[in-house]
Amino acid sequence: MGVNELAGVCVGGFQAVSKIAEYRRLAAECVDMAAMSDDHQFKGILVDMAGAWLKLAEQADKNSQADLTYETPPPSQLVPASEVRDT
Repeated sequence: MGVNELAGVCVGGFQAVSKIAEYRRLAAECVDMAAMSDDHQFKGILVDMAGAWLKLAEQADKNSQADLTYETPPPSQLVPASEVRDT
């Protein structure tokens, strides 16, 4: 398996990953692939990706326990970018 193929599997095609267990599974896949890689740079990238998947799992877990829901404001309440000023 080449570097691009491994990276594609590790990212998982990123279909709507909504389950905490799925994030953790993808992290484990990255770790497994890192263990199989002889390329130290690529191994480091995979380990970093595993860490990112685990952070997503942790955040998804926190979000699943939160009572807040974000709703996009109606268009009449949105401020056009041209009216936003940097201060």
